[in-house]
Amino acid sequence: YERHIYLELQGVSEKSPSAADIMLQIIREFDPATPDGLTLDKLEKRYVSCLNGNRVLLLLDNAKDEKQIVPLNQSNNSCLLFTSRESTFLMGAVIRRIEQMSLEDARHLLFSIADEDRFDGHVDELARLAGYLPMALLPLGAVLRKNEALSAIELVRIYEDRQQRLSL
Repeated sequence: YERHIYLELQGVSEKSPSAADIMLQIIREFDPATPDGLTLDKLEKRYVSCLNGNRVLLLLDNAKDEKQIVPLNQSNNSCLLFTSRESTFLMGAVIRRIEQMSLEDARHLLFSIADEDRFDGHVDELARLAGYLPMALLPLGAVLRKNEALSAIELVRIYEDRQQRLSL
C-alpha cells in the first residue's frame, strides 16, 4: 500500500467522530487544504476519489458502531481494517476476534517496539493497563519509543487517568 492511515475513533467516548468527520480527516491526509462545511455528497465523492486513486491501508481503531464504519467502506482499491468493542456487521468483511495476549507475549510485543530499558521495570503494569490487547499495546510502545523525555512511570500515570489516556 502506498499510504497507511491510522485513526483512533474513540468508540467509548462521547466525542467519537461521525463517519463524515472521519471522511474529512482521511481526505485531509491527501489534501490538507480541504475546507470544512462540504455537503455529505461532495465529501463522499472526494473520499472515494482519494481512496480509489491511491492504494491506502486504513486502520481505524476503536470504532463505536456500524453507523461510523459502513459509510467508509466505499473503495475498491484500498483496505479498511477496523477494531471495535461492539459486534459490527460490514458487508464483505472478514471478522477476527482478537483475544488478550499472555503477559509474556505482551512483553515481547512491547520490547519489539521500544528498548526494554525504556520500560524501567513497568512493562507488566503497562500491559495490564492496556488489557493485554495488541491494539492497545502498540501505541504504548510507540509513545515510549518516540518520546525520549517521557518515562515509563509517567506513561503509567497518564494511562491510569482516562482523560489523559485519550489524548495519547
